[in-house]
Amino acid sequence: MTVRPPKYQLHKATGQARVRFKGRDIYLGKYRSRKSEERYRQVIADWLKNQDRVTRQDSARPTGTTNRVITELILDYLTFAKTIYVKDGKPTGELYGLWAAFRPLKDLYGDTRVVDFGPLDLKDVRQRMIEIHWGGPTVSARVINQNVDAIEFLENA
Repeated sequence: MTVRPPKYQLHKATGQARVRFKGRDIYLGKYRSRKSEERYRQVIADWLKNQDRVTRQDSARPTGTTNRVITELILDYLTFAKTIYVKDGKPTGELYGLWAAFRPLKDLYGDTRVVDFGPLDLKDVRQRMIEIHWGGPTVSARVINQNVDAIEFLENA
């Protein structure tokens, strides 16, 4: 099965170019600028490289079994995210947000096999986020939910 790369698109509200991966936008700069088109090619090249790596791993692994643990998944995704969430050569706030979102996951379930991580485990991670007072003394449900969404995205990446 051939998977097509995401399209280079205009985000009308900001006038920026964007590419969408699994419901998440990556902004590339001013639409139709040389810089944004170069950034798009770089993002797609990284995506294709990642797709090829995933295909090779999947074909080498017996179906339905894996010994991969959560920490390895986090590390692989953050390595990929470092190539995407960059502006002017520096990591963006989105990258720092991902690091923060994944920390309670790693602390609680870092040595757990990915295939063994389930919905109740995700509830535990969410509860840990609440307990460590993310967003200050009054925990923002929006912030917690954004971070849980990031973890769910990681599981499906």
